[in-house]
Amino acid sequence: MGRYKRGTDDIVTKRVDLTHDLGTSTTVTANGERGTLTLKLKADVTAGGGSGTNTFTFSNTFIEADSIVNMSVVSNHQLIIWAYLAKLVDNQCEVQFTNSSEASTIANNSNIELAYRVVN
Repeated sequence: MGRYKRGTDDIVTKRVDLTHDLGTSTTVTANGERGTLTLKLKADVTAGGGSGTNTFTFSNTFIEADSIVNMSVVSNHQLIIWAYLAKLVDNQCEVQFTNSSEASTIANNSNIELAYRVVN
């Protein structure tokens, strides 16, 4: 009975949280397997599927060309916001915000929180 461990006993993942202003730089570096990114927008994210110019490069040493990068919006703007991943290569991927709500625009300089997890 004592030789087996719970599944969580041996799992240790490096968590890195980061706050970043996309108006300063569009490259966001957080070298953890998981964490939260708090990003200040550099342009409006318009309603009805518009994206504005809020595309950024997520740089992370855990990302490989065949990694799965899960990213979900955890901010509560009472809107439908998507974070799309594109151009996945070693150590980075491109992310773009899209606002799928029909009513409201997310204003420039608003903070958006994204939870991320890199799976190899």
